[in-house]
Amino acid sequence: RFGAIVEKIEAGKSPSGQSSPANDHEFGVLKVSAVGDWTFIPSENKRIEMADFLSEYQVRAGDFLATRANADPNSVARTCIVSESYPNLMLSDKTWRIRFRENRTYSQVGILAWTKGRLFREHILKELAGTEAKNISQSRFLDAPFPICTPSEFNNFADQVSSILNQEAAIVQRMQGLLTIGKA
Repeated sequence: RFGAIVEKIEAGKSPSGQSSPANDHEFGVLKVSAVGDWTFIPSENKRIEMADFLSEYQVRAGDFLATRANADPNSVARTCIVSESYPNLMLSDKTWRIRFRENRTYSQVGILAWTKGRLFREHILKELAGTEAKNISQSRFLDAPFPICTPSEFNNFADQVSSILNQEAAIVQRMQGLLTIGKA
């Protein structure tokens, strides 16, 4: 199960915020939409007062985030990896920081890819609760399937995923360059 590789799940807090996002000199709490599909979207936050900011929930580079609730069932347990630190942003109560066991050396990119796969997603959709906004408990999230393989075997899969993601990024960059040439 997924819980075999997880040490703990940290949930943030959700102080009242304004509808506009925080700028670089203000403080914000994440909206669930900050956990994009594969990527972290820092602009998806609500501005809060400095006194409401809790530094222990600060968003840091390398954080593996998951959403615990969303109006869209397909967005519950959505995951991403944060690429850089955001010292002015904090996790909300609907955003989890997943801490993995240190004695398990599974690649985070591989874990991220696994959480996008059919077996994991089917489990999540089957375990949802709530009427309007859907949510999942930590225990049901941790009960999701995880492959039975060695870290080395899993990391071979992760290397292939990384290669595909790098190729995709290169293609996007090349396309953007071509579009820029067309506008000149």
